[in-house]
Amino acid sequence: MSKHNHKALAIRPEAMYVLPPITDSYKILSSDALIRKKKYILYSANLTEYTNDAIFIIKAFSHLTNENVDLLLIGRANAKTLQRLEKYVEILNISKRVFFISEYLSNKNLFSHLRGASALLAPLDDNLRNSSRFPYKLAQYMSSGSLVITSPVGEVGDVLKGTNTVLFSQYDTYDFARVLDANLPKKNNQLSLNSINFAKKYFDYRNYISSFQSFLKY
Repeated sequence: MSKHNHKALAIRPEAMYVLPPITDSYKILSSDALIRKKKYILYSANLTEYTNDAIFIIKAFSHLTNENVDLLLIGRANAKTLQRLEKYVEILNISKRVFFISEYLSNKNLFSHLRGASALLAPLDDNLRNSSRFPYKLAQYMSSGSLVITSPVGEVGDVLKGTNTVLFSQYDTYDFARVLDANLPKKNNQLSLNSINFAKKYFDYRNYISSFQSFLKY
């Protein structure tokens, strides 16, 4: 729960259990990485709900100087949204390098995609919604060991700045492309290790079982 929301609620702190986004970090990390002929970067979200972010990523991808990488966008999308995104990709003349996966993926399959990606993308525009949340997908992203690129907005910036676990970019397509171009050719093993360890410590559900059980008995 956001600290911003916490201040707005007239609830005694001792009557609340603040739980971060949780996932099974060990299951994600133990998944087999997807192997493709060509390297890829990935964005995972409900594409109908986050169409603007998907468009942002597609535009940033079109700015890359590195053309030896594909873009995968994974998430639910209705026919109208998918048609809109595909048309935008066609206009930018990058249709051969952008792929949509809008059908259901099992967790096993999704985790495999996360593990195999050269970079996982989570751009955040500086608005009220993003300033007061920590996206669940970041917990999954950071558990995978793949490079994570996001924006230092709100709680994401508050929590992750100075941790050397992710790369930050402003919500600007050219800056996002710059960060990608600068980091795709190499693998930052230390950054990946830091990200994994951070996720295991703060996002793995096992760390909260005991304290949550105690809270329920309160």
